[in-house]
Amino acid sequence: MIFEEKIIDGATERKALEKSRVANFKSLGYKFFEADDELLNKPIKLIKDTLQLSKFSLPSPYDEMLLNFECAPVFWVTSSHLIQKLENHFKATASKEFVLDYFNYTKEFYFKWVIVDSPADKKYFAVSTLNALKHTKQNNFILNTILHATILIFEKSLYDAETAENQMTKALSLVQSIDIEESFKNELNYILNVFHGFLFLKQSDVEGAIEKFTEANRIKPDGINAAFYLALSHARLNNFETTENLIRKVYELDQNRIELAINKNNRVMFSSFVHKPMVSYFFEFNEFSKFIQIFSTIKERNENIASVELNQIRARITKLKELRISDYMDVDILESFNFLDNILQFYQGTGNVHFLGASNIYVNKFFGVVESIKDLIKMEVDSEIREKLTVYSKCIDDSKNELQRLKVELDQLREKIKIKLAEKSEKASNMIAAKISEIELEIQNLDLVERYNHKLTFNNSIIYSVIISFILFMIGGLAGYANSSSVNAWDFKSVMSIVFSEGLKWSAVSIFIGTIISFIMSASTLFEKSNRKLQLMREVGVIKNSKESELENLIAMSEERQRIIEERFERRIKELKKRTEDLENQKQAEESTLKESMMGKYLKLDEQLAALLN
Repeated sequence: MIFEEKIIDGATERKALEKSRVANFKSLGYKFFEADDELLNKPIKLIKDTLQLSKFSLPSPYDEMLLNFECAPVFWVTSSHLIQKLENHFKATASKEFVLDYFNYTKEFYFKWVIVDSPADKKYFAVSTLNALKHTKQNNFILNTILHATILIFEKSLYDAETAENQMTKALSLVQSIDIEESFKNELNYILNVFHGFLFLKQSDVEGAIEKFTEANRIKPDGINAAFYLALSHARLNNFETTENLIRKVYELDQNRIELAINKNNRVMFSSFVHKPMVSYFFEFNEFSKFIQIFSTIKERNENIASVELNQIRARITKLKELRISDYMDVDILESFNFLDNILQFYQGTGNVHFLGASNIYVNKFFGVVESIKDLIKMEVDSEIREKLTVYSKCIDDSKNELQRLKVELDQLREKIKIKLAEKSEKASNMIAAKISEIELEIQNLDLVERYNHKLTFNNSIIYSVIISFILFMIGGLAGYANSSSVNAWDFKSVMSIVFSEGLKWSAVSIFIGTIISFIMSASTLFEKSNRKLQLMREVGVIKNSKESELENLIAMSEERQRIIEERFERRIKELKKRTEDLENQKQAEESTLKESMMGKYLKLDEQLAALLN
């Protein structure tokens, strides 16, 4: 009996300790992690939060809203980008009648089921939604299947795990048939696996829930819902190490969101993430009270670090204000500084773990502001110096442009000289070639010139000899007749015989002499022709030699002209280079003088800013 009483006392003590631990856990959440069970289970609040989150236009995974388990059905009527994408696809592909039925009846009934509190009213609108789904002509529309499964999971009066399982499996299979981008398919697969995990949690099948949440985590490794509900499932199985890692993952996602808001200088976004952290939802589940040490450690670490860093950063902000350097702040720097100053003032003395946990981000942002001011001051100094050195820069640029122009002009003149040389050489070559051709043609046609045609000369001489011999024949014959005294003048034969014999004698002598003379004249013509041909060939040689000499003269003249031009240009180029070098040296000297004088003006301010970074 005494033993039994001790057992009862031990059990009672354990329950009391557990109750005390849970109470401490809840108190920790309310005081430092912004936990508030009165607001968490409000569907309308979740709708508003989702709308606000969508307005922030955050990148993935920070655009995902953590779903309250009891209010999870509200997700399908929110304005999230996934729902909008599905409904737009639905409007574009379904018949107008079906679209009207869905938005006027099905979605309307579903929305009312989500937001009403009365069990009777919830059942009425749940049944009305299911009836609207049954009468639809497009049973394969994925949103219909999802709404059907969601009602059967979360409506207590209609809970049907088997049918819900079938509908959820059907919805997962329909995802692949939707003609949308692959990224949206993955997002839809992710959220469907999360809801599938909710079904197993409703059945207290923690192992089944872990399988679905793990699949969701595989699809979207940074998914907040997969991480949170995996943590819850492992906490129920007392898997301490895995649960602790997942709690830290959710906390880091919260801090990353806050950092994003700080980087954007968005006060509304910052306030939302500080006061509505996802970590606060852990405090709704007593299972996490076993991990109170993790949350306490996060709190104490943040407080210890922030107590030093926040005081230092506030003091540095005060010193920065005292410097009165708003003139050196552009719009972006001023916006960042004012944002940082305002939130540090507004949250002074707060115990909010998430605000305190971002202390290193505030420090980095302040350092970034100071560095930006230093850079801007340096840019202004450089700008002033550049402005004063503009005259030098312009003169140097003009000199460089003139130098470049001279080089281009010199290259053009070289090319012109080269072209003119080629033209003159070609012209001279053509003229000489024409002369040579003319002489060669004359050589070929020497035989056609009477003066050099020995055959024609011989023939003409022979003809002249024949004519002369005929004349001598007549004269000789008549002379012979006149000198003959024995011939009877009346004897015709005797007369003719004397005339013919005497004339033939003189004619033969004449023919003989004429033939010799013809041969001599023909030989003379042939000799003269040979001399002329040799003379012409010599002329060709002389012309060829003169061609080479003329071409050499042309090249020499061209080179000389080019040399004179190059010397003139080189002289000008050298002068310009010297002038440019002098200007650059003067510019460097002036720049050093200006930097020394101007930096002296800003040196004290730069040292004061540098002190804020140490």
